[in-house]
Amino acid sequence: MVNTLKNTDELDSLIKILKSESGVSGYRLRNAHIKAGRMLGELISTKEGLLGLRVGIIVMLKSGLFLAAGVAEGLEVKGCKVDLILSTDSNIDLKSYDKVIIADGVINTGSTIRSFINILKLKDPIIAVSVLPKDMVEKLNDLNVYSCRLSAHSYVGSSNKEINNGRGPATSYRLFSSEFYK
Repeated sequence: MVNTLKNTDELDSLIKILKSESGVSGYRLRNAHIKAGRMLGELISTKEGLLGLRVGIIVMLKSGLFLAAGVAEGLEVKGCKVDLILSTDSNIDLKSYDKVIIADGVINTGSTIRSFINILKLKDPIIAVSVLPKDMVEKLNDLNVYSCRLSAHSYVGSSNKEINNGRGPATSYRLFSSEFYK
């Protein structure tokens, strides 16, 4: 099942920044990911009844880093105990968590998330994502997904500064470079 944030003026202003065609990179984009992630974390905590539980958030690097930080904030203000775990950690031990969340910037095909779930033998993880292509909703219906927004567009992330021929600016390039669009 895919859950999305309710449209509000605050979310609409963040989405304008989050969109690939926004021309925004660096700290403004990172800040928008954190703020949207916090909203997502609060929604997840409320809908999933996580109050007081111990939650491990697996951060899919690199584009999931700032969203995960925001999700952690949103969960913590709702009373959860949270640990951020990098997806690159070689010794991921998830036995001590009541719930596991996988945070990523975008899901294009779902193959990375599904293989990660299988490798770690995760049972009923929550997936938190900044943007999800609308055509993925049905394909991910067997997973518990929370997305800041749905998009009619889907493309392969690249160093392109504009969306063209199925390729567009990768979220990680935009997040980690304040000069991406210069």
